[in-house]
Amino acid sequence: SLNPPVINTGIGQPAVYSFTLTSTSSANDAFEISTSGLPYEWAFTKTVFLPRGSTKTVPYEIIGSTQKDLPVKFTVRSLSSPLIQQQLNARLITTSSLLQDAKAASLGIPLFPNSEQAIYSIIGFLANVIWV
Repeated sequence: SLNPPVINTGIGQPAVYSFTLTSTSSANDAFEISTSGLPYEWAFTKTVFLPRGSTKTVPYEIIGSTQKDLPVKFTVRSLSSPLIQQQLNARLITTSSLLQDAKAASLGIPLFPNSEQAIYSIIGFLANVIWV
């Protein structure tokens, strides 16, 4: 399963999709998570090992560099069998706004002196409280 199917994030900020993978097989397996519909520099393939009979939540992070509204198709496939695969649809919206820039400030500004860093931390905190 995929959660959340739609993410609205700021430019340069991570959009983290979570996949819940469940192995009903009697053998260990490796799965590959890939995307289509994204610009080349945003997309990558992630490989995950899943022990037999287990469930694992796997994060897949996309960082958009321009303002776009894109349909994203994720493909999760087994590396041991081409018959085991699933395609999931999602949407990624990257926008630029003052509120999202303020929210990003809560991640830390390592280049500023301590006095300015405190101000940016307050701005980031308030942005996270306001924007749920």
